[in-house]
Amino acid sequence: MLSYERTSGWTLTSHALSYVARVSSRAEIDLVLEEARRRSLSVTLRGAGYSYGDVILNPDGVVIDLTHMNRILAWDPATGQMTVEPGVTFEQALQVCLQDNWVVSSVPGIRHPTLGGAVANNVHGKNAWNEGNLGDSVVAFKLLAGNGRVYQCSRTENQELFFAAIGGLGLLGIFLEIVLQCKRIPSPYLEVSKWTVPNLESMLEDFEAVRSTTDFHIGWVDCFSRGADLGRGTIHTSRFIERPSRSAKSEILGYISPYILGVFPRTWVWPMLKPFFGNTLMSAVNTVKFHTDKVSTRRSPYVQNYFEFTFLLDMIPNWRVLFTPRGYLELEPVIPFDSCARTMRKLIELTQQNGRPSHLTAIKSHRADESMLSYSVDGCSIGIDLPLNAGGKAEEAELFYRMTELVLEAGGRSYLAKDEMLTVDHFQQMFPRWREFEALKQRYDPDLLFQSAMYRRLFQAEAVKPALAV
Repeated sequence: MLSYERTSGWTLTSHALSYVARVSSRAEIDLVLEEARRRSLSVTLRGAGYSYGDVILNPDGVVIDLTHMNRILAWDPATGQMTVEPGVTFEQALQVCLQDNWVVSSVPGIRHPTLGGAVANNVHGKNAWNEGNLGDSVVAFKLLAGNGRVYQCSRTENQELFFAAIGGLGLLGIFLEIVLQCKRIPSPYLEVSKWTVPNLESMLEDFEAVRSTTDFHIGWVDCFSRGADLGRGTIHTSRFIERPSRSAKSEILGYISPYILGVFPRTWVWPMLKPFFGNTLMSAVNTVKFHTDKVSTRRSPYVQNYFEFTFLLDMIPNWRVLFTPRGYLELEPVIPFDSCARTMRKLIELTQQNGRPSHLTAIKSHRADESMLSYSVDGCSIGIDLPLNAGGKAEEAELFYRMTELVLEAGGRSYLAKDEMLTVDHFQQMFPRWREFEALKQRYDPDLLFQSAMYRRLFQAEAVKPALAV
């Protein structure tokens, strides 16, 4: 049942050898947990493996792969409630609910992650300001805790455990069933508008103007631009509309053409660019995109199906190919509104000063939530992607430390699902309820059965400040 394998985070920067078990039922979970206890091994949970760093790694421990527990247990088109096993993907759930004009209220930029992993990380999408994170749509769940008991959790039953397990990184136990409240929509189609902005400040000003009038909004930022142009980019907004008259192909829910312009395979894009990958190429790509968007805004608004707009990263799939073999690191902080402009500008300038401008960068709006380890505040996030150099993560420690200091100074927090560089001292400052979470873990998982490399890094390691260059 246990297979000794090499596992990795999605960005390929963190790896571990672990005992992997692929389960498809509660009975199989029980057998794996029994074996782990017998051998005094800790257990980490894994869905589709899209968490970036060490949250799904467990060196020389057990990793339970839940992707085969993938049944939709119930769907009620009258109420929009769906009950799923943890291995159900966003794509699976959406293929069901979209047919009845409902949608999972909060989804990430790709369609393949599992709902169990997504709830454990409390993921967000391009509508986080309007709909909150995924945890805001969770009605209830059954949790198999580390003490061996199953708890029914909701906003009124085992409330404390409910808000701790949402965004709890799989450290309290295994979701056996999850009940989600979907959102009613007029059709699975969106009217999309886009326009370019000359700098970061303009983007954030336009964000404030559109937050209350759109269903989705996101900004794509050119982090190679400098001076007055720093942070120039493109804003995409959309709103649900009644079903338009479309071709039969577009009527296929979830359809994304495998070709660009009907000829060029999307899967060829990144492998063809890989030999030229670097700051020079990505600077050119960002420049071309900005000016192309500037011209194409004349064609706004236009209609897209839900999958085309929401899962934009699937339009040119597997873009991590560009960052192989070393992978890339990401810092995605959420920064309060009143600090966004100056802090994001400082972050972008700092990466430029270090010769490491972010290659792929997006800005989204957020609102605070009730999760115990919540990364959300009323503010905006910025995703800063940095290819890993030959020196590895140690080479990047100082840069990430300085960036995180800027985030802390602004009252922001890091998105843990994408983190692998946060230090203990920064974690404890960003997440003031961490002691409360740890006490809860001691109660429901007294033997610390559920652990991960991230847990040991952030909860069990001593707070040590790295030596900074002067």
